[in-house]
Amino acid sequence: GRSHWSAQTYAIHHLPPDTDTAAIEPMSFYAPGDRALLQQALVACKAEGRSWDLELDFINADGVQRRVRTMGEPELRDGKVVAMIGVIQDITERYKVERRLRAYALTDDLTGLASRRAFNEQIDEAIVSAREHASPLAVAIIDLDRFKEVNDRLGHPAGDEVLRVVAARLRAADYLGDYLAARLGGDEFVVLLRGTHARERLAEGIGILLSELRHTVSADDREITVSATIGAC
Repeated sequence: GRSHWSAQTYAIHHLPPDTDTAAIEPMSFYAPGDRALLQQALVACKAEGRSWDLELDFINADGVQRRVRTMGEPELRDGKVVAMIGVIQDITERYKVERRLRAYALTDDLTGLASRRAFNEQIDEAIVSAREHASPLAVAIIDLDRFKEVNDRLGHPAGDEVLRVVAARLRAADYLGDYLAARLGGDEFVVLLRGTHARERLAEGIGILLSELRHTVSADDREITVSATIGAC
């Protein structure tokens, strides 16, 4: 029925080191969802002797949101839990770096669309969800026609600009409903569609997309019109 905090534990909570721990409600420092996770871990440790290792959202006494790692284990005597010993670490900066690295990995650097890796993660989840709920799902693969001609005649900077234009038009394709657009690599893009636009309105949406993705590039004495070929299932 007693608790003891180290000086650094008080510091992480932004509380004076002489604060009476009996007057503190430790769970109140955690976001509601994460609070429930920690509560479950404490109950399991006390009742079954399970240790825990969790990363949780945390709000200190000054109202500043942080990220903490909390670990704990039981102290046993004659096979019974007589105490719980834990460690808390402020991992906010590491967490921010990891989030930035993940966002970078999931974003195509040139176009700002979702990357191949992001699409692969989304499609796996979408297929499972579609099967479980019998919900419509469609995938449209997009190849750009005459893109190689732009690169060969005008150079890669001009080709990169075409890719950025296509990406901008894909981002603005609200007529596709609930969708995710990603660049798979080179001049290949993909769109993941859900809901009615993945079934009843699929052909209509692709027809509009074919029109929207046509883009004309000036090439010295003539023009190169880049268009799209789309296959969907």
